[in-house]
Amino acid sequence: MASRTPVADGNGYFLAEFDVAEKADYYKGDPAKACFVRLLASPDRKCDDLTNVNYGIEGAPLRHEGKRWSGKGHENVVYAAGPLSFKPDTCAPRGHY
Repeated sequence: MASRTPVADGNGYFLAEFDVAEKADYYKGDPAKACFVRLLASPDRKCDDLTNVNYGIEGAPLRHEGKRWSGKGHENVVYAAGPLSFKPDTCAPRGHY
């Protein structure tokens, strides 16, 4: 089993590259069924509580983005997950009472 801990950019995007593998090496021959994404930590200490929005705690499934390109003798495929989110420790009331 392989894992990566990529850091998101200022817009919340990250890239986790994996080694070349045969599709048959993955669960049911599908990398999207074998992999998932989880929230780990936020750089903003005021907004660093995990949420399970889109399965950010349980493990968000991957979806195929329909983007492919060839390079270095193999085909590359882009998968995505989320969006995932953190929340502040306390939240202000949403309305006046």
